[in-house]
Amino acid sequence: RHSNKDDHHNEFSSFVDAASKRSAREQCRQHFWKAHEERKAIINARYEEKSRSAIKPITIPQTTFQAQNSSTKQRIPLPTSLNDAYKEIIGNRTVHQPRAMAITEIQPPFKIIDVNKAWVDLCGYSREQAVGATIKTLLHGPETNLEVAQSLVSRLVDVDTFDESEAVVVNYRSDCKKFRNHVRVGALRDEKSGNVTHLVGVFCKLRDDLNDEFYANV
Repeated sequence: RHSNKDDHHNEFSSFVDAASKRSAREQCRQHFWKAHEERKAIINARYEEKSRSAIKPITIPQTTFQAQNSSTKQRIPLPTSLNDAYKEIIGNRTVHQPRAMAITEIQPPFKIIDVNKAWVDLCGYSREQAVGATIKTLLHGPETNLEVAQSLVSRLVDVDTFDESEAVVVNYRSDCKKFRNHVRVGALRDEKSGNVTHLVGVFCKLRDDLNDEFYANV
């Protein structure tokens, strides 16, 4: 009798535990989506406010501008389609060029689907090591400003209105050597539908004597 009673008690406890776990998972899911929607609302509000405000022209000191690499004098536009990005990636995979580039998925955690040789040279990881990984797992380190990195990522949430964003962060190569990285991220759109299909990132190592805020504003 005692054995049957204990069996029934154990079955009831298992049922209660399973129900509690399901309830906890559902609460967690609801909390996540609520936070996600609130974040989207905040981003949309900031975007609308920025669009309404007048854009002030930036006066760039000529002496400071000349101190930078000559390639920054003429900003090269980011690719706007996956086809354009692959033309640059494939065309330069075996030929060194100064524009380090990575293509990623549009959904978090933004897994890498391809990189070019310049990215490999800059970051120290092979293409095989990079594909399937994320920029965060490969390049973030002790001195990476997470607020700046998260701010850059948060702008990618609404891909329909996203166009281009940039930031200066401290990143780390595969050999753990740190460098200041000027990151530009753009949307790659389908040439027929106009829908965003992927993201493209262009990376540029900054010299230690350059000012982060000035470079980012440029």
